[in-house]
Amino acid sequence: MEGRPSIGLIVMRADWFGRSVASSLLETIESDTQEMVNRLAGHFHVKGPWVVDSLEALQICQHALREADLDLVLMAFQTWSEDTSLVSLLQAIGSRPLILWCYQPWRRAPRPTPFNEVQRGSGAVGTFAALGMLRNLGVSFQFTFGSPDDPRLIHDLKVAGRAAQVRRGLRAARFGLLPSRNEQMQVNFVDEFRLMSELGPVVQSLSVSEFSRVVHSLSRVRVEAYLAQVRQRFEVQDVSDETLLRAAQAALGLAHLAVEYRLDVLSLNESSVELQRAFNMRPGLYPDLLEPLPVLFQPEGDLGAATANYILHHLTGSPTMFLEIWFWDEARNQIIAGHAGLQNPLLAEANTAWISQDFEFQHSDASEGAQFQFVARPGRVTVFQVRSTPKGWQAIALSGVCLEGRPWVQGYPHVILRLDTMIDHFLNRLSAIGASQHWIMAYGSVIEELEAFCEMANIPLEVLSY
Repeated sequence: MEGRPSIGLIVMRADWFGRSVASSLLETIESDTQEMVNRLAGHFHVKGPWVVDSLEALQICQHALREADLDLVLMAFQTWSEDTSLVSLLQAIGSRPLILWCYQPWRRAPRPTPFNEVQRGSGAVGTFAALGMLRNLGVSFQFTFGSPDDPRLIHDLKVAGRAAQVRRGLRAARFGLLPSRNEQMQVNFVDEFRLMSELGPVVQSLSVSEFSRVVHSLSRVRVEAYLAQVRQRFEVQDVSDETLLRAAQAALGLAHLAVEYRLDVLSLNESSVELQRAFNMRPGLYPDLLEPLPVLFQPEGDLGAATANYILHHLTGSPTMFLEIWFWDEARNQIIAGHAGLQNPLLAEANTAWISQDFEFQHSDASEGAQFQFVARPGRVTVFQVRSTPKGWQAIALSGVCLEGRPWVQGYPHVILRLDTMIDHFLNRLSAIGASQHWIMAYGSVIEELEAFCEMANIPLEVLSY
């Protein structure tokens, strides 16, 4: 996600103004609060701080929270404090992610510690009281601790901030489904109304007739420009000019629909008989060769996979690849996975992707089709899936390394992936928890961010990276 996360800082303190407390302590505490803000401002847009040390201050904070545009809320117990205001604050925070910061003012506590410094560093007392109440109330929150200049603290908050931004983006996302869902029972069926109510994305159903209309209205100049890009950048083998033209038109039609409906993900139900009859092939050329589009295109009409696709792409900034795991080499701890259809050639090493006929559908369709072929380039990756279950959502994440090497299989874009966990553990855990056959892969290591996201979104996550 672009830009720094916006974070609302609530500072909890004891009400010392009616007590006999040295003015120097109050000045030091005020200075510490400013230090909190200064440290956070290097990484976040900081709203506040809202100091809560009285009923009047609580009411001011509640009003500010309800009005503020925030990705997440950070609550820091700067000193010991009563927990009586916590429930009222939680109501004002609402559904926004909450981070509880067990604060202390120094990296190392002074020894001996003067009385004023004991009071200054008493935030843990208030934090522990809050921890018990939050758990009793069943409130979802994340936890971090340390002084404002502690690198681990900043790391924890940056991870949470990225996850919160993606969660917020997902709640406003738009997924396209082309064509609209078939009526037959599907193993990976995701109720689009449940998806919208619990995670946020709106599903836009698109018809094959509308897709055909868009394709037939494309300008000749645009189609020729796309074909020029294809021929300039990729070798084409055993695909006729007529088939390549129709494949280019299909790709541009998908791009047009994605822009027209302001989609974040377009999920193509490529096995649709209606779609294949209309185009005599499966669309297999990636749509954004002419210009980068802020849209993810994926094969299969799987909205759970579309959700995982959105999350992983926005956490990593990487192109994504849609995978089914085919087989493995246990001795090398490698799996071979891939999928035909809409796959982004940017995942390949430079100048290694090429275009072939569609091996899978060439004998059943009226044309030989056109399909990108490549093996994913080397690099560290994260693999992720989200599926709907009768009881809610389930997510699985794993990490590994894409390996260098010649293509392993014929006919499909694919990856050669060495897992960070062992194959036997991977397979046994999938058996225990259940899984979808559809996975999303992206370059980068974002397991921590996925853990934070799933906690914020109340999705159980199984991490298979150890």
